Amino acid sequence: MINYRRARTTDQHIYLNPEYVTRQTALVAEREGKILGLLQYHFLSQMEIEIITWVNESSIPSLELLNEFINELTYWHPYLKLISVSKDAWKMHEEVFLEKNFKDQKYPIKNHTVLHEVTLDEITPEQLSVDQRKVEACLKWINRPEDVIVSCVIMNQELVCIDGYSRLIAAYEKALPHVYVHIEKIEDLSFYTTCLNWCKSEGINSISDLVSKVVSTEEHQRIWIDRCQSHLKTLKMNQSLGPITL
Repeated sequence: MINYRRARTTDQHIYLNPEYVTRQTALVAEREGKILGLLQYHFLSQMEIEIITWVNESSIPSLELLNEFINELTYWHPYLKLISVSKDAWKMHEEVFLEKNFKDQKYPIKNHTVLHEVTLDEITPEQLSVDQRKVEACLKWINRPEDVIVSCVIMNQELVCIDGYSRLIAAYEKALPHVYVHIEKIEDLSFYTTCLNWCKSEGINSISDLVSKVVSTEEHQRIWIDRCQSHLKTLKMNQSLGPITL
């Protein structure tokens, strides 16, 4: 089974550029821990990215691999309107890009979400801690509001962030006047409701409250990730048991 994901700092590959890994703009396809393909990109604007590197070292048909990477791109960046290809990448893989219907080195995305400009005060957190290592990585490249785009949902008329906390903390540290959000449409918000209640019970009601909760990777694992995994495991066990009558 092929796993598609963002590249990590621990990944080793001759074509992986640390800059793209740090900015989380490098994707890999792996099987049993071995990288079979990768795609690296950067933003030309908030809604357009440019593919810099595309590599297929697997037996997977190139078009199939490219399709999966584009699916991954639009998953992480649902607000994208256009995907471009650098001249070097185009020269090396022109045939597969043309097969994917890239025209003039560009591929339009028809269905995309809208970006909204908001201040940090308008965002409510549902996370109990933030990984210091990830914040430090974000501080290296976040310099302007356009660099910060996070995922949110609307809950009880509140704008609740569900992904992008290290970017929000970096934005707070750099005193950015505003950031950008896109609204996710999620039918079942019960898990996020639980997380939001955890935060409110601990007095975490704003991004400024979360600044004091930036901790080491190990502490973040204990405070947040382990708690979420334990909660989800309990939910799964209860669901498998079915209704319980007292």
